Amino acid sequence: MTSVTGLLGRDDELARLRDLIAGQRSRFVTVTGPPGVGKTRLARTVAPTCLAPGVAITTVELGAVSDPGRVLAEIALALGIDPRGVEQQPELLAKLIGSGPMLLFLDDCDRVVDAGPDLAALLRATLGLVILATSRERFRLVQERELALPPLSSPERADDTNLDRLRASPAVQLFVARARAATPDFGLTPENAPAVSEICRRLDGLPLAIELAAARTRLFTPTEIGARLHQRMTLLVAGPRDSSPRHRSLRTALDWSVDLLTEDERAVFRRLSLFTTSANLAAIEAVCGEPGWDLPEILDSLLHKSLILRLETADASSRYGMLESLRELGFEKLATAGELEHILTRLSGYLAELSITGEQSVGTADEPEWLAWLSQVAPDLRRAFDHSRQTGADDAATSLAVSLAWFSHVRGHVREGSELLHDFMAAAGRDGDDRTSTAAALAGGVLAYGCGEAELSQRLLTRAIAVSEDREDSRRTAVGLSFLGHVHRSLEEPAAAEHAYERAMAIYERDGNRWGAAWSRHDLGVLARDQGDLDAADRLLAESLHWFRDVDHTWAGAWAAWGLGAVRLDSGERDGLSLVLEALRTHQEVGDLRGVAESIGSVAEAATLAGDPVTAARLLGAAYALRCALAGPGKAQTDVFGRGPTAPLRHALGDDLAEHEWETGRKLPLAAAVSLAESVHARPPTAADAAGLTPREREVAAYVATGRTNRAIARSLGIAEKTVEVHLSHVMTKIEAQSRAAVAAWTVAHGLPRPKG
Repeated sequence: MTSVTGLLGRDDELARLRDLIAGQRSRFVTVTGPPGVGKTRLARTVAPTCLAPGVAITTVELGAVSDPGRVLAEIALALGIDPRGVEQQPELLAKLIGSGPMLLFLDDCDRVVDAGPDLAALLRATLGLVILATSRERFRLVQERELALPPLSSPERADDTNLDRLRASPAVQLFVARARAATPDFGLTPENAPAVSEICRRLDGLPLAIELAAARTRLFTPTEIGARLHQRMTLLVAGPRDSSPRHRSLRTALDWSVDLLTEDERAVFRRLSLFTTSANLAAIEAVCGEPGWDLPEILDSLLHKSLILRLETADASSRYGMLESLRELGFEKLATAGELEHILTRLSGYLAELSITGEQSVGTADEPEWLAWLSQVAPDLRRAFDHSRQTGADDAATSLAVSLAWFSHVRGHVREGSELLHDFMAAAGRDGDDRTSTAAALAGGVLAYGCGEAELSQRLLTRAIAVSEDREDSRRTAVGLSFLGHVHRSLEEPAAAEHAYERAMAIYERDGNRWGAAWSRHDLGVLARDQGDLDAADRLLAESLHWFRDVDHTWAGAWAAWGLGAVRLDSGERDGLSLVLEALRTHQEVGDLRGVAESIGSVAEAATLAGDPVTAARLLGAAYALRCALAGPGKAQTDVFGRGPTAPLRHALGDDLAEHEWETGRKLPLAAAVSLAESVHARPPTAADAAGLTPREREVAAYVATGRTNRAIARSLGIAEKTVEVHLSHVMTKIEAQSRAAVAAWTVAHGLPRPKG
C-alpha cells in the first residue's frame, strides 16, 4: 500500500529520476530511503513520464514477500505468467517476457534485496527491460544506479517565528495540510508556529511521521503534540545501536501513535495487520474482536487517528486497511504480544467457513459475488491455507484449498491451483462421505481438466458426481456433469459431451436455476460449433449471452460473447470480431488470463479473414505463449492454438516467414499482444459472403479447386475428414453445384484466393 503523502519539495529528485530512466543512463534504478519517505509515490509519479507511448509498466508489490527466492515468481504472477518453474531461473522468465520494451516497477523490496543476482541475470537476458525499484537499501549491483530520497526539508530554528519562511517549508506545508484535513479550522499562527516547526524537525522531515502527528491536532494542540513527541523520542533513543537514527525516528512516531490508543484499539490495530490488504467489518469482527467490544466505534477512532484507511470497493461497500509501514509495525506487535498463532487460527477458521458457504454458490446466481470475494481475499486465503496445513487442521485446509482452486480456475492459473489442490488431495479423500471431500474432488477435477490431465479429471469428476447423486445434491451433480462434458469434448467425444451437457441442463432447468441453464447453453453452443452446426451454435450462445447480461454476470458473459463471436467469425458476420474484442477486454479487466488467450486466438482468425496473415501469426504465437505460461505445455491446453503457425498461414506467408512471425508473437508481452489484437479490423464483404459461405467453407472450396482429395484437405487444415465432407456438402448446396468440378469452377470465377503449396 502506498503512502498518501504528496510530492512537496521533490522537484530535484523528480528531475534526477527522469534523467536516469528516460535518459537511459541505467536499466536498473533503485529509489532508496527510510519507510514513509515517499519512495513509492515518487517512482509512480515519474515512471509514466519516462516511457515512450505504448510501453508497458508492470507493478510488482513485494512488501509481503520475505523470501528473495520468490521474487521472480512474484514478477511472473504480475505479468500473468504461471510462477511455477521460473523461481531462480531468470533466463526462463526472460524468455516469457520477450524482448520488447517494458518497465518493471518493483515496489517495497526491503526484505528481498538478496534477489539482486536474479534480477541482474534477468536484465542480461532481456533487451528492452528497465527495472525501477523502491527499497530501504540498494541491491548492490554493478549496473544499478541509486537515487537516495532524503526526508523533506525542515525549517531551521532561526525561522521558528518567521511565518513566511515556515510556509515555504515542504515539511510544514505537509503538516498544515494534514492538520486541516483533521481539523478544518487549523492554521499556522505566531502562537503555534514554533511548535509546528519543532515537530517537523524532530520527525526528521519524514512524511508519514508528520502525517501521523498532524492528525493528532484533532485531540491536541501542536504544543501538546510537541511535548509528547519529545517524550517518546527520548524513550526510544536507547534502541538498537545498529539501526539508523531515521529508522528509530520513524519507529518513534509510529510507536507513539499506537501508544495513544486504548487497550482495545491497540489490540484491533495489531490484529488488523494480519490481513494482507484489507478487510470488511464482518471479517474484522470475526478475527479481531472480543465480546463487549464496539468494533465500529474502535474502527472509527483508528480512522480519525490516521492509523487505518477506509477503502471503497466497486460495490460501494467499505473495507479497512493500513499503510504498509503501519502494517509492519502492527504485525511485529502482534507477534510480540504472543497472539500471532491464535489470530492466524481465527483467520483460518473464519475463511474456511466462508469457503464452505461460498463453494455452494458455484453454478448459481450467487457465484459472481463469491468470485468477487475471492479476488479480495486471495492472499489471505493462501496464508490461512498454509497455516491450517502446518497445524494439521485438515478440514480447514481442504475447504480453503477448494476456494483457492476455484479462484485459480476462474483467473486461468490452473497449474498453480491444481498443484495446490493435489498437495492434500489424498488427505481430503480419506472420508468418502465427507461433503468437503466431495467439493475437493469436484474442484480437483475442474483444475485437472484445465491442465489437460483428462484421465485424472474424469476420475475425480466421476467420483464427485456419483457421491452427489447419492446425496441428491443436484447442484454439484450438474456442475460435475458440465465439466465432465468439457473433458469429453477435449477428447473429441462429442456424443458423450453432448449427453453430459444435456443432463446438466435438465437438472438446472428442473431446479429453476436459470444461471446454470445459461452455462449449459453456452457449453452446448461451443460443442455445436465444434461440429460445424453454426446455426445451432449461434442460437445457443446468443441465448446464453442474453441471460448472462440480464443478470449482470460479467465474467460468464465474456465467455458467452467470445463463443458467439467465434461462431459469427466462422459465419462471416461482421459483428463477430466486435464480440470477441468485447470478451477480450472483459477477460483482461477481471483477470481471467485463460479467457484472454482464447480471445486473442479468435482475433487471430479474424486477422486471417481480413487478409492480415502477419498479425494473425503473431497473435497465435502470443496466445500459445500465454497458454503455456498459465498451465504448462500440456496438449489440451496448447494444441487449440497449435504449436506453430497454421497451414493457411504457412500457405499465405511461406514456412520461414510464418515461423518467424509466430515466434515474434510468442515473445510479445501481454499488454502488447492485447494492443495488437485490438488493432485488428473486420474484413470487407466478398463474393463468397454473398453466397453465404463460412470462412471454413471458403477454405474447403479453395482446396477443392486445387484438385485435392478430402483426406488431403483434412490434413492441410488440421480437421477431420468427416468434417471436410460436411463443409463440402454445405458449399455445394449454397452455390447449387452438383460436382467437385462445379465447385472448382465457381471458386475460380468468384476470385477465391488459391492456397499455396
